[in-house]
Amino acid sequence: MIRYKKIVCKDCDTEYEIPRSANFMYFCPKCKVYNGAECDYGYGAIVPCKIYH
Repeated sequence: MIRYKKIVCKDCDTEYEIPRSANFMYFCPKCKVYNGAECDYGYGAIVPCKIYH
């Protein structure tokens, strides 16, 4: 079972879903703006990570 997170773009209000994983960054598929990131290791660098665009 894959879990998804619902995201709303900060710039254009487009709603989209991304699959949850340990470390990931996400960008709006419509306007290509960076919308955020989540990291399991705290506030350090998130390498390696998955990038959803």
